[in-house]
Amino acid sequence: LYRGFVIDEYLTRYEDLFKPDFIIKNAGIGGFVKLKTPQILIFQNPFYGYLKEQLKQGIISTNSNFFLTCIELMKRTAKQAFLRVAVSNYTKKEMELEGIKCDKVIEEGIDTAKFSPVIDKEKLKKDHSLPLDKKIGIAVTKFIPQKGWSILSKLIKEFPDIYWIVILTEEFGIKPKLKNVIVIEKVLPEVMSRMYNCADFFISTSPVESFGLCSLEAASCGLPVINFKTGWAWDWWDERLGLRIDNWDIESFSKAVKKIRDSDFSEFSPREALIEKGFTKEVSEKNWQKFVKEVLKKKV
Repeated sequence: LYRGFVIDEYLTRYEDLFKPDFIIKNAGIGGFVKLKTPQILIFQNPFYGYLKEQLKQGIISTNSNFFLTCIELMKRTAKQAFLRVAVSNYTKKEMELEGIKCDKVIEEGIDTAKFSPVIDKEKLKKDHSLPLDKKIGIAVTKFIPQKGWSILSKLIKEFPDIYWIVILTEEFGIKPKLKNVIVIEKVLPEVMSRMYNCADFFISTSPVESFGLCSLEAASCGLPVINFKTGWAWDWWDERLGLRIDNWDIESFSKAVKKIRDSDFSEFSPREALIEKGFTKEVSEKNWQKFVKEVLKKKV
């Protein structure tokens, strides 16, 4: 709420000073002040999906009220929009469940030059004192229901023959008791490519993702991915990417991990698949440029 008030105040002053043609902003903030400038809102927070999955798991917490509040704030902001853009078809569908109609879908893109495979993966593993005799899985997650931590923790216990790298976006001071896992907290974005390349495969146990950037970053580094049918993977999949999970349960994920563990990876070429699909920074930028030009023509 506070952030929204601050940004609305900033934008009010900004439009008075610079008279912009339009403003592009995240739909999850603001909405308290009616701006004079047309707004293009980007929808990338499927709060309804978060709440739905949390309730499915039988979890009732203060987060439930938080999600409900965020939904109402997005509805308020959406009413002020000139145009509404979703980051994936999945997010567009989720917004419709909240009564919000998106006019356009512009998917995110990966910087494939930054996120690329290393030549000598074995040397990289040695440099980080990682085992060479085990498959290494990597996950980027949080200790929250909508990131599927309950399933990931069970997989780590179930597969002691796999070494797990768990990347957390926040700092908790976690020291795992199990020998087959390392937890790395608050990793800087600029070293994430190196982290992905330390692993042999990537796993996302999230039941809900607006887009799912991390799994595509890993794929761009050449890692096969295990991904639930959400975000970008909701309505598109290429078997060269890895394995898509259709049922969000431990049995389905366990089966996928076993298949990846026993694979020689020759059947996968994830980087090639995502580039062919157009999930690249260059394609995303072109789509935005084209969209903005169309908007400016309409205004003229």
